[in-house]
Amino acid sequence: MGTGLLALLLCGATVFPVSLQMEEKAGVARGQEPVRVGVPVAEALGLLSTANLRLLGPTGNAVPARFEVSGRRRAAPADGSAPIRWIRVDYLGDLPALGKATYTLTQGAAGPQPDALEIVDSSGQVTVNTGVGRFVISKTGGSLLEEVWLDLDGDGQFDSSEKMVAAQSDAGPFAFFLGSQQRAAQIPPIAVEVEDSGPGRATVRVEGCYAAPASAPGTPSSNLCNDAGDDAPLFRYVTRLTFFAGESFVHLHHTLVEGRVRGFGNEYLDPGVWQALDRAGGIGHGTGHPKKARSAQRCGSRELAPWRGSGSGAPSGGPEAEPPPG
Repeated sequence: MGTGLLALLLCGATVFPVSLQMEEKAGVARGQEPVRVGVPVAEALGLLSTANLRLLGPTGNAVPARFEVSGRRRAAPADGSAPIRWIRVDYLGDLPALGKATYTLTQGAAGPQPDALEIVDSSGQVTVNTGVGRFVISKTGGSLLEEVWLDLDGDGQFDSSEKMVAAQSDAGPFAFFLGSQQRAAQIPPIAVEVEDSGPGRATVRVEGCYAAPASAPGTPSSNLCNDAGDDAPLFRYVTRLTFFAGESFVHLHHTLVEGRVRGFGNEYLDPGVWQALDRAGGIGHGTGHPKKARSAQRCGSRELAPWRGSGSGAPSGGPEAEPPPG
């Protein structure tokens, strides 16, 4: 649910039962819309597993929900011997316009699981079937969605009349820079991977570059995202497409990344501003070439602030950055 459309409060968090209080503020009725919330767990509970958790709806009925350990105390989330610190809860919620509802997280017998999505990860594409929609993400082009079908007649099949989006060479996001149109579909993505394939939802992560068409001035010489120099591609991007079982919509997060260091085409920027990170939602790659040095710090999807100032070094507590020239 969108920011500002729904308020979700934890009451009595860290001990069970936990009340998840939702309030709809936009005046729009919500029916089976995805909700994600992080729930802190008290160390004194000594909870090691989510196996016996269940989510109850406003009427007390068990609601299909997915529980994932996102943090443990003094250990990695995969270490089942350490007490759980944070649990991520995913479910589909109902809420009347301007209304309120309370869902309750409890311990006891395990609750129902959300439906699974069908995912086919092949050499050229990733196909996601939510039951009511089929979506294709290309591994060779930079369009957001290569093809889309919707099961309009509810027969569980996707025929030619139900194809909503067809592959096009000029599809996908674009930007204008110095009079040139830069498109994500001009060069193949760096990576396309299924980042999350758990029950109820699935996320596909696509990373690539915006580049000019081959006939335009300033076209990258070898059409690779890793090209250096003034003719390097303009932006990197990271797209995350999240699909939900039984739903025809897609949550889309498209991030533009301008993180090339000195020597990678940032010379037109303020000479006192440089960034060391060249990727978002991943880990940069280090090389032996000084102009191709990358930060190896994982940043998730958050934005790291640029290094500012003169001299050398990095700001206290921040990522190591290459100082301005001179």
